[in-house]
Amino acid sequence: MSTTSQQAERECVTLFKDAATAAFASYPQHYDGVESNDPPTDQCWFRWTFQHTDSNQASLSCEHGERRWRREGFIIVQCFGLLDAGGKTVAQRMAEVCRDAYEGIETASGVWFRRATTMEVGRDGRFYQVNASIQFLYDEVR
Repeated sequence: MSTTSQQAERECVTLFKDAATAAFASYPQHYDGVESNDPPTDQCWFRWTFQHTDSNQASLSCEHGERRWRREGFIIVQCFGLLDAGGKTVAQRMAEVCRDAYEGIETASGVWFRRATTMEVGRDGRFYQVNASIQFLYDEVR
């Protein structure tokens, strides 16, 4: 299977949106590269980031001149739990929901995920921050 970078990102963000909304419907979701209001100062919230890190040729060209290109990167979901409301525990649970949304999954177009984990960052102002980090991999044919 193969996909484009735009389709891969759409499928990846959908996995996050579905999981985060199901578990934490009232928590705002912010997306890197999308203009929006400033994050809230009085409630828990998420920030989702999708970044490519590596790319290489994964096949020789076929009779049509097309080659397979391997694309790799990572998703970071920053989870901010309000310290006044059990911040560390809430942020950890938020990050686990995000991690679990990707772990062992392959999307319809062949994006698959590995090394899904959570990482405690610590206090950030009125919040406790825990990140979910997920590596992704897909092929693009062109």
